[in-house]
Amino acid sequence: MFQEDFKWLRVLKLEPLAQLVVLPTEIGNMVHLRYFSPSCCQINHLPSTMGNLVRMQTLDIHDSVLLESKTIANVISRMEELRHLYMPYLNRWSRRIQLSTLCKLQTLCHASSLSWDLSDLVKLASLRKLSIELFGKLKNLKEILRRSSSTLDGIRSLSVCNNDEIECAGGAREVREIVLSCRYVYKLRAFGPMHGRVTGRAPVLLEPHHVIVALLSSAQGRPIGNTREAAKLLSLIRHVFHESASTLVCSRGGFPRLENLFLRGLIKVQEWRVEEGAMPSLCRLHIADCPELKEVPEGLGYMDTL
Repeated sequence: MFQEDFKWLRVLKLEPLAQLVVLPTEIGNMVHLRYFSPSCCQINHLPSTMGNLVRMQTLDIHDSVLLESKTIANVISRMEELRHLYMPYLNRWSRRIQLSTLCKLQTLCHASSLSWDLSDLVKLASLRKLSIELFGKLKNLKEILRRSSSTLDGIRSLSVCNNDEIECAGGAREVREIVLSCRYVYKLRAFGPMHGRVTGRAPVLLEPHHVIVALLSSAQGRPIGNTREAAKLLSLIRHVFHESASTLVCSRGGFPRLENLFLRGLIKVQEWRVEEGAMPSLCRLHIADCPELKEVPEGLGYMDTL
């Protein structure tokens, strides 16, 4: 497949294949390759020769299944021109990947706390989009975030997923620490188990025009939209994987500028109450995967813009 005829190839995207894909070592000869994406493919491993692809700018393996991880660390760390790296979802690789050599990296998605050391953030000064998946407690998190403050201030899009179902309260606190350290994000998503009030508030310096926030809480009947940051939001996504609350409340004056509201995955919510003046600018409402929700709230009748 990867013969002399393809040595000048810049873009390589593999279509989904049902069978196991074995990448030949000859792929390392495609030294001009800038983009590689084995879409929805099951790959046994990344050949060590891929480390020769030093001109690679985008490596997208987010929806691929990698059976072996022993060569991944060496391959990726040598791609020093890499701008965009999309890792597989929920990867639990035992060997850690060192990303500190990727100084030009702008996008890092699905970075697992099991296979990546967050202290590498110090070296990733060009990072603008970050997606982290947390498994268990992180050591020295506050110190790492403090030392990485210049990198975190450059991030504009942040996604944090708490996958720790056992220590979910501790995981929620870590999500909060990470979110509050990224002071200039304009797109924010936070997913996973969150208990009590540990989610806190959004960063004070959130940009007012492009913010997408996932607010998570399991407090029974707790109002959402009662922080001053919520008043800036134009779009709100409420998407929860583990939710025990049965009542959702949107309080008066909570979202004066909110135009788009997406409620999705609230599997336990039975009642939704909207107070008058809660969302006076709402013009689009989307509800999905809320099987226990009995009816839309009467408070929607107050909204002339909907």
